[in-house]
Amino acid sequence: MNLALLAALGAAALSPPSHLRFPPAARPVAAAVSLAVGSPGFGHPRPARPRGDAFAPGLFNSEPRIVPPPFRFTPDAEPPPYLDALFLGQSRAYRVRVVVTVNGRPAHVGWAAAVRKLFVAFDRDGDGSLNRHELEQIFSLPGLKELAGGQFYTQAFAVPSMAEVDRDGDRRVSPDELLHYYQAATADLLQTRPLAANDENADRVTEAVLGRLDANGDGRLSEAELRKAERLLLTLDANEDECLSLGEFPVNYAAKTGTGMMAAGAGMMAGDQEKKAADAPPGDLFVKLGELPGDAYNRVLGRYDADKDGVLSGDEIPFDAATTKALDADGDGKLSLTELYALGKRPPDIVATMNQAATAAACSVAVTGFGGGALPPGFTARRTEANRVILRSGATVLDFAATPADTKGVRQRFDRVVASLPGGGGVITEASLSGTQNQFLRVIFDAADRNGDGQLTRRELTDYFQWQLAVAEQALLVNTTVSRPNLFQLLDDDRDGKLSVRELRTAWERLSVLEPEGSRFVTRAILQPTARFRLSNAAAGGFEVNTPQDAAEVRAAQYVEPEGKGPLWFRKMDRNADGDVSRAEFLGDAADFAKIDADGDGLISLAEAVAFDRRDK
Repeated sequence: MNLALLAALGAAALSPPSHLRFPPAARPVAAAVSLAVGSPGFGHPRPARPRGDAFAPGLFNSEPRIVPPPFRFTPDAEPPPYLDALFLGQSRAYRVRVVVTVNGRPAHVGWAAAVRKLFVAFDRDGDGSLNRHELEQIFSLPGLKELAGGQFYTQAFAVPSMAEVDRDGDRRVSPDELLHYYQAATADLLQTRPLAANDENADRVTEAVLGRLDANGDGRLSEAELRKAERLLLTLDANEDECLSLGEFPVNYAAKTGTGMMAAGAGMMAGDQEKKAADAPPGDLFVKLGELPGDAYNRVLGRYDADKDGVLSGDEIPFDAATTKALDADGDGKLSLTELYALGKRPPDIVATMNQAATAAACSVAVTGFGGGALPPGFTARRTEANRVILRSGATVLDFAATPADTKGVRQRFDRVVASLPGGGGVITEASLSGTQNQFLRVIFDAADRNGDGQLTRRELTDYFQWQLAVAEQALLVNTTVSRPNLFQLLDDDRDGKLSVRELRTAWERLSVLEPEGSRFVTRAILQPTARFRLSNAAAGGFEVNTPQDAAEVRAAQYVEPEGKGPLWFRKMDRNADGDVSRAEFLGDAADFAKIDADGDGLISLAEAVAFDRRDK
């Protein structure tokens, strides 16, 4: 065999098969194909770079290559689908566990599905694995944190090497291997963030409401004064909806605080109890993903040890009798720091399961005792909407709400970039992206140009942003806030942002129980702290939602006729959605109204409507 023949055979052996060769520049480039997240990617000649790594190893080795078994992903440890909170109120400590789900499933389950969809987007040639060139365009772990916060991904972070992701050593990345690589990102799927309480006007609101109820101006509310609260409708109900919103009270937001109810020595500030309540901080809230560390319970001693003797005794103990007995290991009636550490081994008082979904109607909140049992003694729960529950213990309020999945702000930022494409949004090349205003597009050009034809279309850029959005939608945030309520909020029993006739009528019964037994007046001491927990997308988080000031507008904009809330006629007639039908709302005559209004209080309640319908049948 001559040397020429050997050279020809060697060149043929070193040359890749024709169907794997990189197409020459003269060959026509196939038209761009749009591929959304999760859609199949078959039948298109991708990627645009050579894939010599598919055949180079072992080319001249006659021995059979050992093929390792394919890697199968099994999570090392599922991230905790809950967070634990310790709320130190004025006189009581509360242990709360918040369990977070998405569409009824743990958050990491949805994340696994999202990663598998992302894999299809990264797999440009649709062969079911990622080669080293495709691996260059995936989202890196540091970049995922940016995406989880609703930011753009710009490939500013180093992408992983094949060795970092390829678990079975076959120089290909499977969906399971990508899941394993992204496992570290699951720790960021659920985040917590404390928000500063926006209560700078709380005292002004309280003074405005008090000024209308306190007939004799002594700075406190007697039973007789609260029994007349319904009369405020005659003078303040400007829109005649038989409810009072905060906007209908003449609040002087420009006034300085420290007057009226805040004035030392005047009325409600006369006693030590009232002054202590006004001066004390609203409460401390400590939150951690998973179980609270033991040192969190140091704060319990620091908060309630009034005489600073290093133990909690008597009225200093901020727990119920059963918890105190269980913690008091030596039976001396006192709780030392060592005994307080044992609190971390006990189950929480309350478990709130907060579920996020696409709409407010599909979101839900359920509050139970530990293990799904009844609430502990002294706790009462009221549901205002399907996605919100108000829990009360004495004068302290725990407010839980789950908001719908919302990445609208992220979508709008993406849309603005797509709309700013040069040349009216048509096909562009990297060479046409001149000027600093197009720096961002230059950075992401290769990653967004999915078919590798050197041209970026509006569809390709939109798809690339959709993949980023798929990550942002998975990241959840629980905002926590502690604040002291104003008097309007305490009167607003269902926290819907308005005072109904029934809420005004029952003001004395509801507020007087927040005072010590035997009290003949309602004082500022009832303004105890409220702890709020809000579940939202991390990309949309950072804002308080469903506050009493805006809850009415939210309901009006997103109103869904409630199910199981009485007969249809009752729901339709209850135009102000306060849970009662008044004579003005009732469309029948006075005689029919009297038949249904069994207790003769001038309001048809839900129970009376249901009873009438059953009797009528």
